[in-house]
Amino acid sequence: THEQDDDLDYLRNADARLMAVVALGFSVIVVLHASPTIQTTLHAPAGHRLNHFTGIFARSTHGLEIFAYDYQPVETGYQAGEHLQFDLSWRTVQPLTENYQARISIWSDQYFKRWSYVILDELGGYPTSRWETDYYLLDHVALPLADLPTGTYRVGLEVLLCEAVCRLDSREVFFDLNGELIGSLVFLPFRIMVE
Repeated sequence: THEQDDDLDYLRNADARLMAVVALGFSVIVVLHASPTIQTTLHAPAGHRLNHFTGIFARSTHGLEIFAYDYQPVETGYQAGEHLQFDLSWRTVQPLTENYQARISIWSDQYFKRWSYVILDELGGYPTSRWETDYYLLDHVALPLADLPTGTYRVGLEVLLCEAVCRLDSREVFFDLNGELIGSLVFLPFRIMVE
């Protein structure tokens, strides 16, 4: 029997290690691609940047949507001179042929009066006529709260058609998901307190 062992041709250690590494690598590849429970995708899920946003879903007659917002309330209220900051998400459900701008305003609950506003020249940083359908775009908004008397305020959004000049008579009209008229002034569903 001792002579039989001498007749067998054993692998050297280096060859055996190489063969084991190749077999292990092949096994890992087969398991990763054959197992339905293991996810190998490295793509972020669609809309992942909107995880903390709240839906608005106000759609204009031309298909432009105020899609969602993200606002983190302050615990103590705002002081006059501070800025109210939040994020907006926009999208279009059909190609837009015109360019629009947004006027975002602070409205007093007590007087129903516009106190201050900012203009977003290019919603989402692009002319709306270049938007692709069903993609969302984000805007960060910082509204000045200068010279506001103590009280409760809301944020109102208006979208205006802008050719060479934006005209107030060209405001988009918005509807909710059920087709109910919202109007040309869309209020975000939160209030702020200025002390």
